[in-house]
Amino acid sequence: MTDPSFAPYLSRWHLTPDDEAIVTPAARLLPVIACGTPAILKIVALEEAGAAVNCWRGGAAYRLLGSSSTA
Repeated sequence: MTDPSFAPYLSRWHLTPDDEAIVTPAARLLPVIACGTPAILKIVALEEAGAAVNCWRGGAAYRLLGSSSTA
Protein backbone atom coordinates (compact mmCIF):
# COMPACT_ATOMS: atom_id res chain seq x y z
CA MET A 1 0.00 0.00 0.00
CA THR A 2 1.28 3.47 -0.92
CA ASP A 3 1.97 5.97 1.88
CA PRO A 4 -1.17 8.20 2.03
CA SER A 5 0.98 11.35 2.11
CA PHE A 6 1.65 10.77 -1.61
CA ALA A 7 -2.09 10.77 -2.48
CA PRO A 8 -2.57 14.51 -3.14
CA TYR A 9 0.38 14.56 -5.53
CA LEU A 10 -0.62 11.36 -7.31
CA SER A 11 -4.07 12.87 -7.87
CA ARG A 12 -2.85 16.35 -8.84
CA TRP A 13 -0.43 15.10 -11.49
CA HIS A 14 -2.34 11.92 -12.52
CA LEU A 15 0.51 9.62 -11.47
CA THR A 16 0.34 5.87 -11.00
CA PRO A 17 2.54 4.27 -8.32
CA ASP A 18 5.02 1.85 -9.89
CA ASP A 19 6.96 0.43 -6.93
CA GLU A 20 7.58 0.81 -3.20
CA ALA A 21 8.48 4.20 -1.68
CA ILE A 22 12.07 5.01 -0.76
CA VAL A 23 12.53 7.04 2.43
CA THR A 24 15.68 9.03 3.18
CA PRO A 25 16.38 11.71 5.80
CA ALA A 26 15.97 14.39 3.11
CA ALA A 27 13.02 13.08 1.07
CA ARG A 28 10.37 10.49 0.34
CA LEU A 29 10.55 9.12 -3.20
CA LEU A 30 7.99 7.06 -5.05
CA PRO A 31 8.56 5.44 -8.44
CA VAL A 32 5.57 6.37 -10.62
CA ILE A 33 4.30 6.35 -14.19
CA ALA A 34 3.64 9.85 -15.58
CA CYS A 35 1.99 10.01 -19.00
CA GLY A 36 3.23 6.51 -19.75
CA THR A 37 6.81 7.32 -18.72
CA PRO A 38 8.65 6.06 -15.63
CA ALA A 39 9.35 8.91 -13.19
CA ILE A 40 9.97 9.61 -9.52
CA LEU A 41 7.69 11.59 -7.23
CA LYS A 42 9.94 13.31 -4.68
CA ILE A 43 8.61 14.96 -1.54
CA VAL A 44 11.45 16.79 0.17
CA ALA A 45 11.69 16.90 3.94
CA LEU A 46 14.00 19.91 4.07
CA GLU A 47 13.00 23.27 2.65
CA GLU A 48 16.55 23.83 1.37
CA ALA A 49 16.40 20.61 -0.66
CA GLY A 50 13.18 21.74 -2.34
CA ALA A 51 14.72 25.09 -3.17
CA ALA A 52 17.68 23.34 -4.79
CA VAL A 53 15.42 21.14 -6.92
CA ASN A 54 13.44 24.17 -8.09
CA CYS A 55 16.60 26.19 -8.72
CA TRP A 56 17.98 23.59 -11.16
CA ARG A 57 14.58 23.22 -12.89
CA GLY A 58 15.64 19.96 -14.46
CA GLY A 59 18.92 21.33 -15.81
CA ALA A 60 20.85 18.60 -14.04
CA ALA A 61 20.62 14.82 -14.31
CA TYR A 62 16.82 14.89 -14.34
CA ARG A 63 13.91 16.56 -16.11
CA LEU A 64 11.54 18.37 -13.74
CA LEU A 65 7.96 17.53 -14.71
CA GLY A 66 6.36 19.72 -12.05
CA SER A 67 6.65 21.01 -8.51
CA SER A 68 4.33 22.30 -5.86
CA SER A 69 5.57 25.79 -6.68
CA THR A 70 4.91 25.37 -10.44
CA ALA A 71 1.75 23.26 -10.42
